[in-house]
Amino acid sequence: MFGCAKHLKINMAGCPEWRLNNLFYVKKFLDTTPDFIGMTLIQESDPIDYVDKDPKHSGITGVSILATSHISIHTFPAKGFAYVDIFSCDDFSLQDALSMTLDFFEPIEYKHWVTDRSDLWDYDNQQRL
Repeated sequence: MFGCAKHLKINMAGCPEWRLNNLFYVKKFLDTTPDFIGMTLIQESDPIDYVDKDPKHSGITGVSILATSHISIHTFPAKGFAYVDIFSCDDFSLQDALSMTLDFFEPIEYKHWVTDRSDLWDYDNQQRL
């Protein structure tokens, strides 16, 4: 088994609204996190500030493209929610990625889990397991 395709998912609640509603701040998270956790950013993020007629659905969405996959975020400032996905086919520190995300967005509550996506392919032998 290859063992490095980890997908960290973080759901956050009770984040300060200004952090979730600040395009510059979200872009800074997306563009600085890869270096902090040892990944290579190959395309800077261009987050979008989506404004819906119902403010509950408004928020910022962005993606950083990495040499080994991506980091994405969806914020919902009116609810204080944010959802972050960090996926890489290369190894990275789950604890550093989680700590960086929590430090940036300061949730009151959060839930996280990891999915191992490496169990279907043997990269060394180029075959299905």
